[in-house]
Amino acid sequence: MSMPARFKRNIWSGSYAPNVRLLGRAIALLIRLLEQTITIERIGWEHWAAARADTNGPGSTLFVIWHAEQVAAMMPLKERGVAAMASLSKDGDIVSATMECLGYRLVRGSSSRGGARSLLEMARLMQTESCDGAITVDGPRGPAHRAKPGAALLAQKTGVPIIALSASTSRGKRFASWDRFEVPLPFSHVLFILGKPFFIDPKCPLDEGTSLIEKQLSIVENTAAKRGMIC
Repeated sequence: MSMPARFKRNIWSGSYAPNVRLLGRAIALLIRLLEQTITIERIGWEHWAAARADTNGPGSTLFVIWHAEQVAAMMPLKERGVAAMASLSKDGDIVSATMECLGYRLVRGSSSRGGARSLLEMARLMQTESCDGAITVDGPRGPAHRAKPGAALLAQKTGVPIIALSASTSRGKRFASWDRFEVPLPFSHVLFILGKPFFIDPKCPLDEGTSLIEKQLSIVENTAAKRGMIC
């Protein structure tokens, strides 16, 4: 989640931690209020229930999401104890504070910094506490819609099924960031689509597993695009 430089300077000018916590609470409140105004439609949510109900499975699921859609994607997964990753940057501090207020469990790290340690912690939560996990696979710096290998590696190590999540809107505000970050507008129609669960075999080359994640995200995005949604 990128923020204008002038706004960042105002935030960091005072006591750092209290300002971040206050901003996180404010953004979380805005997301909750926004959710009350929008029309929500869900497709494919039976896949999540089926994956968790599979007695032969690990009992947890890994959601993969594009970075640009993370604001809308926070809505359907909130208050469920989902473990999510946020970078160790100042932007990551704000995302972490926001998502904690929405009932997520945060693990700090990214492909560019602290990645190995954060993946180990995600694996621990998913295997020992049956937490579902969520990763924005092209974050934190892009390129857009090019998945990093972390999610594929996590799925291989834990054996959990992966579900692609698309969070698209009929009307949204696009920002001039590397990912064209999007926030749904009030009173818009937001479509949440879950793809069918899939696995990445431990013997599968990591680049092939990563390509499979990109393919599955493209499938749910194309479904949303056919419905006239902004992806």
